[in-house]
Amino acid sequence: MASELVINVTFNETRAAFLENGSLVEFFLERKHDRSIVGNIYKGKVVRIVPGMDAAFIDIGLEKSAFLYVADIIVDSMMYEEFEEVVAPVEGNERIEGVLEEGQEIIVQVSREPIGQKGTRVTSKITLPGRLLVLMPGSQHIGVSRRIEDEEERKRLASLLKAIAPKGFGLIGRTACEGKSEEELLADLGFLKRMWESIQEKTKKARAPSILHQDLGLADGPGVAAGQQGGGNRRGCRAARSAGGSLSNVGGNIAFKAKGGYVLTVTLTDALGRTFSQSKAVAVYPIPDMQISLPQLTYSGEALSVTVSGNELAGLNMVWRISIDGGALAPYTQYAAGTLGNSGGEVRISTDKTITVKFTAVTNDENGRSFTFASNTAAIKAIAQIPFSIPSSVHVGTSFTVAMGNVSGLEGKSITWSLTK
Repeated sequence: MASELVINVTFNETRAAFLENGSLVEFFLERKHDRSIVGNIYKGKVVRIVPGMDAAFIDIGLEKSAFLYVADIIVDSMMYEEFEEVVAPVEGNERIEGVLEEGQEIIVQVSREPIGQKGTRVTSKITLPGRLLVLMPGSQHIGVSRRIEDEEERKRLASLLKAIAPKGFGLIGRTACEGKSEEELLADLGFLKRMWESIQEKTKKARAPSILHQDLGLADGPGVAAGQQGGGNRRGCRAARSAGGSLSNVGGNIAFKAKGGYVLTVTLTDALGRTFSQSKAVAVYPIPDMQISLPQLTYSGEALSVTVSGNELAGLNMVWRISIDGGALAPYTQYAAGTLGNSGGEVRISTDKTITVKFTAVTNDENGRSFTFASNTAAIKAIAQIPFSIPSSVHVGTSFTVAMGNVSGLEGKSITWSLTK
């Protein structure tokens, strides 16, 4: 299915249309004066502590300092059903002066724009909304939107979110994740993690006050705009949800969240009403994911199962290598008998002592990008062999020699001898 994203920019508004096979599927509209700062992330500085209000004023670079309640450090879970106890970074009885101090730098996100005489309200609990998920760095919260009414589906999603949530991150399943597969959720999660990593890199270099992440509009960042809730006269655009980044009059960068063929079209309408446009096609390749599992222990000459699972592996040709006792990688056939393919396989390795093995699979996709996947480490023990020889007959009272052959597999253990008649 051919997908096309058409963007039209005028002086007062930006329009985008998403087409599939030439038919309009969804439409997105953003007016110049509808831009919102809600969702923007800033590196701010505490300029004043107000103990009586249990709050602080944060300079984030706007005309007025932003307002931060101590309670705004806690996840607002009113709109979501909790499936795991939330571990809040600030205790419920904690006072603001015990948490912040003047001059301290802090990362905050705008949760409410100025209203009348009230300034911008911010929270230190960061949330990054995607198409299907909301990523919450520094949280352990797992939630599912209450708009998903089917009880079994909520339980399925909650279990899935617990399984895929990275350590140190919380996840909320949005209404759009209903019925979605693990692969689709992982794709959205990967996009959000890369976004958070980018914010962290900016944090290291930025000086307060400064903006770290802007919930961009359509012309500036189609993927981010689609992740917003509310904010002006907007309707979601499916193609926009497939990409994120920043595009403006001087170009920019975008990244795609889903594989496929895309056509990016830029259109400009000048002051005389003349329209100029140009289109470019791009093929987006998936990022393969592969887990290689080995049993913790097996014995020399016995079958060693190499189990493979993952996503986007079809059509790839895996080249397998092996490392013995942490040494250099070598073709697996140099040490193992058997066959390994894209779905793993079974091999046998012979050894006269205990060794550790680790397998690595390397592949290149059609776009020429190389991917490397590694297994866990498995131990292979030698099978004990204690050959010996004695004469077949002797006389009473005559001693004889018990000659030992090439003993293997003892690993420091003693041999026990016994005699029967």
